[in-house]
Amino acid sequence: NSESDQSHPPLIWLPATSCGLKMFVLDHRSDAVVKWMLIVFMLTIYTAIMTPVEVAFFETKLNAWFYLNRVIDFMFLFDMAVNFCLTYEVGNNGAIVTSQHKIMRNYLSFWFWLDLISLVPYDFVAYMLTDSTDPESAGALADIKLLRIIRLFRLMKLVRILRAGRMFQSYQMDYSINYNQLALLKFLVSIVFIIHLMTCGLIFLPQIQDSDGWLDANEVTDMSMGDQYIVAMYWASMTVSTIGYGDISLVTQAERVYASICMMVGATAYAFIVGQLCGLIVNLDKEGSQFTNELSDLNQYMTAQGLTQAQQRQVRRFYGYSKEAR
Repeated sequence: NSESDQSHPPLIWLPATSCGLKMFVLDHRSDAVVKWMLIVFMLTIYTAIMTPVEVAFFETKLNAWFYLNRVIDFMFLFDMAVNFCLTYEVGNNGAIVTSQHKIMRNYLSFWFWLDLISLVPYDFVAYMLTDSTDPESAGALADIKLLRIIRLFRLMKLVRILRAGRMFQSYQMDYSINYNQLALLKFLVSIVFIIHLMTCGLIFLPQIQDSDGWLDANEVTDMSMGDQYIVAMYWASMTVSTIGYGDISLVTQAERVYASICMMVGATAYAFIVGQLCGLIVNLDKEGSQFTNELSDLNQYMTAQGLTQAQQRQVRRFYGYSKEAR
């Protein structure tokens, strides 16, 4: 098969030949593939939300969370196999690439490696190391801290967010949506996700220190997991929004360094997102903005021409009625 820009009904399987072997190519526009991509997208969102929570709150154990993660990993592994057979579009004319060799080369050029990194079972590695660590040895505390740091590598799963964004962008052109409202939603989700990451990071930080730090200083240690999350989210929200009430104190040097990084990242992201949101909100009502601008120009013109207030009122009303009638 070769590149083709001809449109055709959605097909699930297209025959292909590669290296003398009979292969199959999946049409990325088919209903079956679109539904599968929706499943992968939802799993990616779940992973993005739950992975920081698991790192912050849970030690690695052979429990329901562990086996659920293995099922999700298997589905992502299957998705990698799908991507080796998935057609894609090139150029401004929407030409469809159906060559098996080109599809594989395109996937291996970048996205395969991100998917592979995100599939490494870091929690399983941490569990195996935990099982082999002697809790009564002299260096047990240092080993435990090292294992908890290894848990941070599970955040590598978040790289799949990049591919989810690319997947979402490739399919959004197929549906009739308000792109200003969509962009508004994306920016709001971004700021909430940044706060979520900072929240989980603050909760995890005492686990790699010699003391409970801010947990003890703010009497949070004995709170439930949900209450600890709310307190940390409150701090993260104040930090990102640059309000910073200061009623949640960070007492160790590591916590202060973490807070400084969060301030820089949060303030930059917040300033960028707020700036973009202002522009989007204005564009949500283009007709209303255009009407008020034209009305302002009309008022200036009527004043310059010396029209009386009664005449100006009649003209404005007529202009408003004519706008509504269009």
